Amino acid sequence: AGRETISFEVFISAGVGSNSALSDVNVTVSPLTGAGTLTSDNTGSSNVTRYLEGYVPYNGVNAGYVSELQANGQMPDPLIPFYDPYDSGNPAVATPFNVQSGTTQGVWVNISIPASQAAGAYTGTVTVSGNGIGTVTIPVNMTVWNGNLPAFDEGSINSSYADMLKSWIPFYDSNFVNGE
Repeated sequence: AGRETISFEVFISAGVGSNSALSDVNVTVSPLTGAGTLTSDNTGSSNVTRYLEGYVPYNGVNAGYVSELQANGQMPDPLIPFYDPYDSGNPAVATPFNVQSGTTQGVWVNISIPASQAAGAYTGTVTVSGNGIGTVTIPVNMTVWNGNLPAFDEGSINSSYADMLKSWIPFYDSNFVNGE
């Protein structure tokens, strides 16, 4: 629906061994076309944003996350934009990137759908390329539904949405205020 953001993640794995690290890896997303076009051009007005999943050292505090550790003891946490969204020149920040031997690198892709986007089926491709992996193309199929999610501040204008915002605050407080 309009005003919705759809996310998915692409994982790139490097095998174990001295010659298995991957270098100069890049993930691109074509424009999604169908009833209209969702752009993917690395500018602030692009509908597609890519993030490199960053990793931080694991300190052993919460044993519940052990399954998410990389072979090198790192845990996924920050999302680093491929291109600087605050610089009008959009310089590269996290692309291309390398994948160390024995690890898996995640790349988040967000597709933001404007309120004015035409409903219908959209298609495009995700392309992963780099030294040690060649080029892999993954199809993307998405349906944009007719209608829009309420605007972020709709609860202050329309009281029927104010209840939705009020129900979110207790959920947030009980689940996220003290950490993930």
